[in-house]
Amino acid sequence: MAPDRPGGEKAKAGGSDIARRIASLTPTLPDRKVSDLRGIWLNAVRLIAKADPDDVLLLGRFIERIEAEWEKRGASAGLSADEYFQWPNTETSSGRRVITVGERDDTTSGMLAYLEYHVGREKGEPPGVRHAILDRVFSGSLPPVFDRDYLAQWGSPGSAQRLQKLAETLAARARSFKRRRNTSLDDAIRDWEADLDFLHEKYYVGKFGFAWPMRRTR
Repeated sequence: MAPDRPGGEKAKAGGSDIARRIASLTPTLPDRKVSDLRGIWLNAVRLIAKADPDDVLLLGRFIERIEAEWEKRGASAGLSADEYFQWPNTETSSGRRVITVGERDDTTSGMLAYLEYHVGREKGEPPGVRHAILDRVFSGSLPPVFDRDYLAQWGSPGSAQRLQKLAETLAARARSFKRRRNTSLDDAIRDWEADLDFLHEKYYVGKFGFAWPMRRTR
C-alpha cells in the first residue's frame, strides 16, 4: 500500500485540502507503524519543498508531530533523553577535531537512505526536496529504527554533533566517488557538494566551531 500523502493529488489546489488531510492523519499517528510514519513524513517533506507559505506552516507542524512520535517511541525503547541526545565536546585546544566516519554508509544503508535522501542523475531527488530532507534530519527527531549506538552518533536535533554527522557523511561520499575517477559519478558528486554548501551556509557559518570537511580534488 502506498504511503498516505498529506493533501493527496489535490494538494496543489490550495491549503484547505492539505489542512483536511493533515487533520485526518494526525489522530492516526500513534497507531501507525514506523515504516508508515516514514512514508507520511517523506511525502510531507516533499510537499513542503514546493508548497505555498500557509501550507508550509501547516506541513511543518505536522512533520514535527511525526517526529515527536518517533522521539516518544525511541524513549519507550530504552533510549533516555541523555543517551539519545548525547552531545560530546566538539572542540579541542587547536580548534580542530579529527572526525572518524563509521563503517556504515549512511547514504546507502543508514539514516539518510532510510529517509530516502538520494543524489545523482538516475535516482536523485531535486535540490529542493534534498534540502528539505536535510533540514528535517538536522533539526528534528529521528525514527528509532537503528541500534542504540548508531542513533547516538547523530546527537540531538540542531546540535553540532548532528550537523557534523551530516557534513562528514556527505563529504566522505563525495571524496570516495572522486577517487574512482569515473565521470558517470559527476552528478552525484555535484549534488553532495551542493548540499554541503547548503548546510554550511544555513547552519554552520557563525554557529559551530568544528572544522568543516574540505573538498578534495580528483
